[in-house]
Amino acid sequence: MLRKLLLIALMLALCTSMVVPAQASTFSVRAVEPTDAEQVIRGFVKGQGYVYMNFGRYPFTREGDVRPCLWRVLAVENGYAFLLNEYCVDVNIYHHEKVDQPRWKDFDMYDYMNETMIATMFTSDEQAALEYSDELGRLFILDNLEFLRLEYGFRKIFTQPQKERECELTPYAATLEDAYIHQNGNTTYWSRTCRYTAAGGYEHIVGYDGHISMAGHTRKCAIRPACRVDLSMLDNVSGAGTFDNPFVFDVLPRN
Repeated sequence: MLRKLLLIALMLALCTSMVVPAQASTFSVRAVEPTDAEQVIRGFVKGQGYVYMNFGRYPFTREGDVRPCLWRVLAVENGYAFLLNEYCVDVNIYHHEKVDQPRWKDFDMYDYMNETMIATMFTSDEQAALEYSDELGRLFILDNLEFLRLEYGFRKIFTQPQKERECELTPYAATLEDAYIHQNGNTTYWSRTCRYTAAGGYEHIVGYDGHISMAGHTRKCAIRPACRVDLSMLDNVSGAGTFDNPFVFDVLPRN
């Protein structure tokens, strides 16, 4: 009886081995086609510079009229474009008191960018395309190490002037209280790196000539936003990817 059962099991196994490949051959796996953004967006390339794209919007003119946000693409990492705004778009304090805290999320600037600014800058679909991390949120500012990375188009120069880090205020931001404009037309803006001192409450800033120094949290400085956007959610491209004619995409709904 046992031998008979074993024989039946063997015959069934042989039949299955012949049938399954035949069934499998009738199916094909179709790869998802890349979006336009996945095909045309790249990061900084030495000798070629940046590509640029519009994404979101923010008050821009002196009267507060909204215009598309212009971003330079620093890099493409894990399917996300790492974007740095071409302008400083707002002005605010970093924190309401001069205290050192360990995390970016502990500061008022985090709340301002990830609650107030983000709601003005991006639609709900655009926000869904932004990468969220527990460390950074969705909208943030660069830290000192990022401002030194060659692959992002910067140089490993800290306290000396660096043109690649210089930035202007938008006409709207220039009208805000305590907005600073140097005689060269540039401004001073926040870095995310905290300078721990005996007095406490000092944050690094990028100066009007691109050098990095520090300032107290309660001082007002300009805000130059950064974010990471999912390229698989951007399609139907127009534009040339240049500063004067940036890429523009439709935002696809997240499935």
